[in-house]
Amino acid sequence: MNFLSRLPLSLVTYTFNDHDFVAGLLTYIRCFKPPPVEIIIVDDASNQPYSPPASLPWKTTILRAKENMGPGQTKRLGLSAASGEVIFSLDADIRPHAKWLAHSLALLEDESVGLVGSACAPNRTASALGAALYRTARPRPEVVEAAFIPGGCMLFRKKAWNRIGGLDDFTDRAFEDYHLSKKFTRYAYRLLKNNTYPVYEIRHLHRTTYCRRQTHYVHAAIAAVVEQHGVERYLADCMSVVSTGLEYYASNGDPILIYFFLLKFVYLFNMMATHNCNTACFLPLGKGALHAVIETIGNRNKLLHFLEQDLAQLGIPITDRCASDPLSRFFSAFDLHNVLDALEHTWIDTYALEDRSHRFDNHYLLPSASV
Repeated sequence: MNFLSRLPLSLVTYTFNDHDFVAGLLTYIRCFKPPPVEIIIVDDASNQPYSPPASLPWKTTILRAKENMGPGQTKRLGLSAASGEVIFSLDADIRPHAKWLAHSLALLEDESVGLVGSACAPNRTASALGAALYRTARPRPEVVEAAFIPGGCMLFRKKAWNRIGGLDDFTDRAFEDYHLSKKFTRYAYRLLKNNTYPVYEIRHLHRTTYCRRQTHYVHAAIAAVVEQHGVERYLADCMSVVSTGLEYYASNGDPILIYFFLLKFVYLFNMMATHNCNTACFLPLGKGALHAVIETIGNRNKLLHFLEQDLAQLGIPITDRCASDPLSRFFSAFDLHNVLDALEHTWIDTYALEDRSHRFDNHYLLPSASV
């Protein structure tokens, strides 16, 4: 047993109408070695306040927000209240392998390591997209140096948290994990992703939720690339993404990653145009991306209608479009005919059935909880 495993461990988790996930986590953490000495649950102004079970084997504290603060401020509140010498921040829908905690505590023995986390794998049973993301993005089972630790699963020493000032200087609703990662790095701490044992996200996320969440995190950085180097620079980066989708279709027969790229392509450029509306180069991008995708789909009406429904859920009207040469030329570099036909004649019906059959977490689409 390593030294840190004998120190008091605080587990902090969070809920915004996610009480079932919290209940499941409180059962699951009984397999952790070592067990926590305290649990802190931050309720971010859920519709019904969270109430824990009558008897738990740990000291349990409930912190309730008066109004929804967003994930960034719930973490600031909960982590600042933790009293243990080691703090384990775990989103309610994240399930680490039973051996992950003990293995990560051993890594944290090295005081040059400030933060240990994981590349959380999506729920491969939740949807076709979840399965595709799991199969194509699953990390190798190893420990790697990192510049960023995702906020769903974070482990650190309280003295390191105190030394860097925690999240005392953080005021935004989201991106707390980027902020915290940068602070640990600024204080010369190392960041490690421990992928030796898997960490899963068990939430059933709809493809529009994946799209909103991924785009929310990256649109500002991509906008900076486009503004400095032109849209062609970003489109060059997209080539490998489409190639991965085509490879997945070739090996698994499912074109979901291509469909998801089309959806995200439109949403991303619309978000960049919306958030950079005072910069002239962004103004035609949102309408141009929609035009390019619709032009690529052609007369495949079932596919077009399905895309229209998803875009409506993301708040994008399908009628407001115009041509943009760089974006239209992008899709001509790929032979998508067979993939689009497969979507039109087979897979759109499969995805529609999945939508009706699965219980997706629709409240997770709210802007306050979309990341």
